[in-house]
Amino acid sequence: MSGPQRWELALGEGGYPEQLLHLNCPPRRLYGIGDPTALEPGLGVVGARRATPYGIHCAREFAGWAAAAGIVVVSGAAIGCDLEAHRAALDADGITVAVLGCGADVDYPSSAANTLARIRRTGAVVSEMPWGSPAHRRAFVPRNRIIAGLSAALLVVEA
Repeated sequence: MSGPQRWELALGEGGYPEQLLHLNCPPRRLYGIGDPTALEPGLGVVGARRATPYGIHCAREFAGWAAAAGIVVVSGAAIGCDLEAHRAALDADGITVAVLGCGADVDYPSSAANTLARIRRTGAVVSEMPWGSPAHRRAFVPRNRIIAGLSAALLVVEA
Protein backbone atom coordinates (compact mmCIF):
# COMPACT_ATOMS: atom_id res chain seq x y z
CA MET A 1 0.00 0.00 0.00
CA SER A 2 1.50 3.32 -1.01
CA GLY A 3 1.19 6.48 1.03
CA PRO A 4 0.31 10.00 -0.02
CA GLN A 5 2.04 11.32 -3.13
CA ARG A 6 5.18 13.49 -2.80
CA TRP A 7 5.65 16.23 -5.36
CA GLU A 8 7.58 19.40 -6.13
CA LEU A 9 6.26 22.44 -7.96
CA ALA A 10 8.78 24.92 -9.35
CA LEU A 11 8.09 28.58 -10.06
CA GLY A 12 7.29 28.94 -13.75
CA GLU A 13 6.32 25.30 -14.27
CA GLY A 14 2.89 23.76 -14.75
CA GLY A 15 0.89 23.15 -11.62
CA TYR A 16 2.51 25.97 -9.64
CA PRO A 17 -0.27 27.84 -7.78
CA GLU A 18 -1.06 30.96 -9.78
CA GLN A 19 -2.06 32.90 -6.67
CA LEU A 20 1.51 32.63 -5.31
CA LEU A 21 2.78 34.56 -8.34
CA HIS A 22 1.25 37.70 -6.79
CA LEU A 23 3.59 37.56 -3.79
CA ASN A 24 6.56 39.95 -3.74
CA CYS A 25 8.81 36.95 -3.24
CA PRO A 26 7.08 33.78 -4.42
CA PRO A 27 8.68 30.53 -3.30
CA ARG A 28 10.99 29.20 -5.99
CA ARG A 29 9.90 25.66 -5.23
CA LEU A 30 7.12 24.09 -3.20
CA TYR A 31 7.61 20.64 -1.74
CA GLY A 32 4.39 18.85 -0.94
CA ILE A 33 2.80 15.65 0.19
CA GLY A 34 -0.81 14.89 -0.62
CA ASP A 35 -3.00 16.27 -3.37
CA PRO A 36 -1.47 19.22 -5.26
CA THR A 37 -4.91 20.17 -6.60
CA ALA A 38 -5.79 21.19 -3.03
CA LEU A 39 -3.68 24.32 -3.57
CA GLU A 40 -6.59 26.45 -4.67
CA PRO A 41 -7.47 29.81 -3.12
CA GLY A 42 -9.00 29.08 0.26
CA LEU A 43 -9.68 30.58 3.66
CA GLY A 44 -6.58 31.14 5.75
CA VAL A 45 -7.26 30.65 9.46
CA VAL A 46 -4.41 31.60 11.78
CA GLY A 47 -4.04 32.71 15.35
CA ALA A 48 -2.24 32.52 18.65
CA ARG A 49 -0.28 29.50 19.75
CA ARG A 50 -1.34 30.14 23.34
CA ALA A 51 -4.94 30.67 22.36
CA THR A 52 -7.77 31.21 24.78
CA PRO A 53 -10.63 28.71 24.84
CA TYR A 54 -12.71 31.31 22.98
CA GLY A 55 -10.01 31.65 20.29
CA ILE A 56 -9.88 27.87 19.86
CA HIS A 57 -13.68 27.81 19.61
CA CYS A 58 -13.69 30.54 16.94
CA ALA A 59 -10.92 28.88 14.90
CA ARG A 60 -12.81 25.59 14.96
CA GLU A 61 -16.18 27.17 14.12
CA PHE A 62 -14.99 29.26 11.17
CA ALA A 63 -12.76 26.52 9.73
CA GLY A 64 -15.50 23.92 10.15
CA TRP A 65 -18.09 26.12 8.45
CA ALA A 66 -15.73 26.90 5.57
CA ALA A 67 -14.73 23.27 5.07
CA ALA A 68 -18.35 22.10 5.17
CA ALA A 69 -19.10 24.66 2.44
CA GLY A 70 -16.35 23.22 0.23
CA ILE A 71 -13.77 25.93 0.91
CA VAL A 72 -10.17 24.80 1.40
CA VAL A 73 -8.84 25.78 4.84
CA VAL A 74 -5.21 26.95 4.85
CA SER A 75 -3.12 27.28 8.00
CA GLY A 76 0.30 26.64 9.49
CA ALA A 77 -0.23 23.59 11.75
CA ALA A 78 1.15 25.42 14.79
CA ILE A 79 -0.20 24.46 18.20
CA GLY A 80 -3.24 26.56 19.06
CA CYS A 81 -5.59 28.17 16.56
CA ASP A 82 -3.79 26.83 13.46
CA LEU A 83 -3.91 23.18 14.47
CA GLU A 84 -7.52 23.43 15.63
CA ALA A 85 -8.52 24.99 12.29
CA HIS A 86 -6.99 22.00 10.48
CA ARG A 87 -8.72 19.54 12.82
CA ALA A 88 -12.09 21.24 12.38
CA ALA A 89 -11.74 21.12 8.59
CA LEU A 90 -10.90 17.42 8.76
CA ASP A 91 -13.80 16.78 11.15
CA ALA A 92 -16.11 18.44 8.59
CA ASP A 93 -14.75 16.09 5.88
CA GLY A 94 -13.24 19.13 4.19
CA ILE A 95 -9.91 19.80 2.57
CA THR A 96 -7.14 21.57 4.41
CA VAL A 97 -3.62 22.65 3.46
CA ALA A 98 -0.85 22.93 6.06
CA VAL A 99 2.07 25.22 5.26
CA LEU A 100 5.07 24.24 7.37
CA GLY A 101 8.22 26.02 8.51
CA CYS A 102 10.17 22.78 8.03
CA GLY A 103 10.22 20.08 5.37
CA ALA A 104 6.78 18.89 4.26
CA ASP A 105 7.83 15.42 5.36
CA VAL A 106 8.67 16.52 8.92
CA ASP A 107 6.07 16.22 11.67
CA TYR A 108 6.39 19.53 13.49
CA PRO A 109 5.19 20.00 16.08
CA SER A 110 5.50 16.31 16.94
CA SER A 111 2.18 16.48 18.79
CA ALA A 112 0.55 17.22 15.42
CA ALA A 113 1.82 14.03 13.74
CA ASN A 114 -1.60 12.36 13.54
CA THR A 115 -3.27 15.50 12.20
CA LEU A 116 -0.51 16.03 9.62
CA ALA A 117 -0.86 12.40 8.50
CA ARG A 118 -4.60 12.95 7.97
CA ILE A 119 -3.93 16.15 6.03
CA ARG A 120 -1.40 14.38 3.81
CA ARG A 121 -4.04 11.74 2.98
CA THR A 122 -6.92 14.13 2.23
CA GLY A 123 -5.41 17.56 1.49
CA ALA A 124 -1.81 18.73 1.27
CA VAL A 125 1.15 19.57 3.48
CA VAL A 126 3.54 22.00 1.77
CA SER A 127 6.77 23.86 2.44
CA GLU A 128 9.33 25.87 0.54
CA MET A 129 12.01 24.10 2.57
CA PRO A 130 13.61 20.96 1.10
CA TRP A 131 12.71 17.46 2.23
CA GLY A 132 13.87 16.65 5.74
CA SER A 133 14.56 20.27 6.75
CA PRO A 134 14.16 20.65 10.51
CA ALA A 135 11.95 23.34 11.99
CA HIS A 136 13.74 26.62 12.60
CA ARG A 137 12.17 29.71 14.10
CA ARG A 138 13.46 31.90 11.26
CA ALA A 139 11.37 29.85 8.83
CA PHE A 140 7.99 30.57 10.39
CA VAL A 141 7.57 34.23 9.43
CA PRO A 142 8.47 33.60 5.76
CA ARG A 143 6.04 30.67 5.59
CA ASN A 144 3.24 33.06 6.60
CA ARG A 145 3.44 34.73 3.18
CA ILE A 146 2.67 31.35 1.60
CA ILE A 147 -0.36 30.92 3.87
CA ALA A 148 -1.52 34.40 2.81
CA GLY A 149 -0.75 33.69 -0.85
CA LEU A 150 -2.82 30.50 -0.87
CA SER A 151 -5.74 32.29 0.79
CA ALA A 152 -8.48 34.25 -0.95
CA ALA A 153 -9.30 35.63 2.52
CA LEU A 154 -7.40 35.44 5.80
CA LEU A 155 -8.97 35.21 9.25
CA VAL A 156 -6.73 36.09 12.19
CA VAL A 157 -8.58 34.59 15.14
CA GLU A 158 -6.29 35.73 17.96
CA ALA A 159 -2.88 37.35 17.85
